[in-house]
Amino acid sequence: MSADTSGAAGGIAGWATHLVETMGGPGAGIAIALENLFPPLPSEIILPLTGFAVGQGALSLASALIWTTAGSVIGALALYQVGRLFGRERMYALWGRLPLVKTAETLLPIRLRGEAEFESGEVAGVAAVEWPFVPP
Repeated sequence: MSADTSGAAGGIAGWATHLVETMGGPGAGIAIALENLFPPLPSEIILPLTGFAVGQGALSLASALIWTTAGSVIGALALYQVGRLFGRERMYALWGRLPLVKTAETLLPIRLRGEAEFESGEVAGVAAVEWPFVPP
């Protein structure tokens, strides 16, 4: 896999290719973690490039799976902490300014339904995973 930064391989695809080439599995994990924090980075580009690296023998399948899963979890936890710091209303206001992201008004029914399910105990798996990260 060669990182050609001109033409079709430039931009995000070229950056992701170079990251996976130079760092291997950890590079793929970093790219996926950043994808959680910065919506313009699409996993639809990063993951196929990582799969291509596996197919070329530059990276093992186990390494790709472990590092991208770890990157996804770390990125999600970081985004969760950002949300906790800024609060719900400030986060919705920020999301409303991003291009191609639904506004708070569109997300409100989904948010309320999710909170009702969580509070009713219908989402026991989430409660089991969430306990170390949410203060009482």
